[in-house]
Amino acid sequence: MINTFQILGMSAGKPQLDQSVSSYMISCSNYDIMIDCGEGTYLEWLKHKYSWDKLRYIFITHLHPDHVGGLINLLFYKKLSNSITPIIIYGPKKLQEYVDLNLKMQNINLSYSYKILTNSKFEKLNDDISVESALMKHSVKCLSYRFNALNFSIVIATDTLPNDNTVDLASNCDILVHECTFLNDNLEKAKQTYHCTLNDALYIAEKAKAKRLILSHFGNEIKNKIDNVSFNNQKCIINNIRINCNG
Repeated sequence: MINTFQILGMSAGKPQLDQSVSSYMISCSNYDIMIDCGEGTYLEWLKHKYSWDKLRYIFITHLHPDHVGGLINLLFYKKLSNSITPIIIYGPKKLQEYVDLNLKMQNINLSYSYKILTNSKFEKLNDDISVESALMKHSVKCLSYRFNALNFSIVIATDTLPNDNTVDLASNCDILVHECTFLNDNLEKAKQTYHCTLNDALYIAEKAKAKRLILSHFGNEIKNKIDNVSFNNQKCIINNIRINCNG
């Protein structure tokens, strides 16, 4: 069962004074799932009082630093905290190489068991949540993820050009978290950098028949301009609020 969902960070490209880069938390009854771990994630995770013993799964969308730049630090801090619970990390193919190289270069030997899985098909997590992934259209290999429980479904879609894979993955989901890197008047730059505009995100959410759209992956320069955007009569900007998924 999915109990809560929270954005730890959603700034695009680089951290802001009031917002870290990408990271999201799904809390279940007995364990937590982290999606992406950009720079500064650990401080946000600590601030919201999450537990090492419950953090069992990390899903990485792609290897750009605003999505994975805090991963090695997080793994190291887990060791320093004397946590011995195992952890499983999912992500694109080169994630194994990324983690191995960084741990080796920094001479870090983790004191707990971990494994990295880079296939695109996932088993159920602890028999109660199933996970699906879809390949996005970005400048590097990028995956979006869907988390299905009996009571709720959440899709994290970033970074990408608009595409049918996102629509299929997000079909009838309860929450679609979708990137909104650019405003509509910056369409050409969005295309050049393999990102979406506000209209793209709204279109995908409508086409997928998502129940709720949450916008993410944008900078402070556009935040005030999209702060009042809504979808299905619900605000699309939630900042760092923890959402109850049990009705």
